[in-house]
Amino acid sequence: MKKPMFRYQKFVVPVWFCIAGAVNAQESSCDPGVYVGKIGNVPITMALDPTPEKSLEERRVGSMYYRVSMVDMLLKQESMQPIWTEFDGDNKPSGRITLTCHDKQLLGEWHSLDGKKRFPVVASRSPEDEYNARRFSALKPIKTPKEPQSRSEAFPVTGPKIQGSDEPVIRGIQLFGTEPGVAKVNRLLWADLLANTESILSCSLEFRQRFGENPPALGFEQRFSHAAGPYVVVSSHSGFECGYGMRYGVEMATYRLTDGQKVDSSQWFKPELHALWKKEWRTTPLAKLVLRVGSTQMHKDDVACFEAAEYRLSDVYPSREGFVFRGIVPTPFQFCQGAVDVSLPYDRLAPFLSAEGKRAVQAIQKMPNR
Repeated sequence: MKKPMFRYQKFVVPVWFCIAGAVNAQESSCDPGVYVGKIGNVPITMALDPTPEKSLEERRVGSMYYRVSMVDMLLKQESMQPIWTEFDGDNKPSGRITLTCHDKQLLGEWHSLDGKKRFPVVASRSPEDEYNARRFSALKPIKTPKEPQSRSEAFPVTGPKIQGSDEPVIRGIQLFGTEPGVAKVNRLLWADLLANTESILSCSLEFRQRFGENPPALGFEQRFSHAAGPYVVVSSHSGFECGYGMRYGVEMATYRLTDGQKVDSSQWFKPELHALWKKEWRTTPLAKLVLRVGSTQMHKDDVACFEAAEYRLSDVYPSREGFVFRGIVPTPFQFCQGAVDVSLPYDRLAPFLSAEGKRAVQAIQKMPNR
């Protein structure tokens, strides 16, 4: 996924903590990372953080989830003891865990706050990318009836709700069609959805660790924008609150249905153009054309956004009538990101196109849009 526009930065976290063992030899054999095991008979996945660098007295933190839940339980170490307080989805203490490390295994006991319920804890070291694997296996598209002549369908993702929301906050799409690349594009869209789900979970966890409460807003949604010949354009809308202010982003991704490839739009333009950036790019005849046409397309209320925007060839997508140049706006202008896009008809761009770009235009123009 491309990062800029106001592309949010991916906050792919694993959040780790290391356990203070009963003896130093035990602690040294217990690496920070992911551990998979059980509390009693219930499957769990834990993430363990290194010792904080600021102070030995600073409490270590971590996270875990039960079975395949989308809700992380926070873990906070009590002083420098091998005892950890578990905080539930409402950020209230829900139990305590005593842990020690033995040859990359966590052994210990979970007990309720009143001490009446006790269960053994056993977990083993796993690869870092295993932290979300089990709960992602529970995420499935909700099937909806296909509408006649529809090109795609949108679906919320079924599975345990993500913390802080009573409604599904992850929505994806799947495409319909007989083109050979449709199935591959759907796989790419699903992988992108999972990557953004990971960002949302990490964001939520980071916010709760910093502030002790649930984040005010999290979400990711794919939308089918339009078809242009053998290409489809999909927009992805993201919103994250990780404790550093709200972050919004919209990406327009282009996929070629003949082979299922995601398109690098800079390859549609001559090599000497797509290698340029910022000041160098602004001096080219193509950039001057984009800015000149853009100034006539802007509404008077969008002038400030347009003047702050940057344009580059990796953020171009095809429409039925021409190429659309997306404006990349800085953070203060993130809410007007759709108002600065510039559309140019294909014939005006012909002198700037590469051989690949000319073939793409020909394919778009000769194929009826559906």
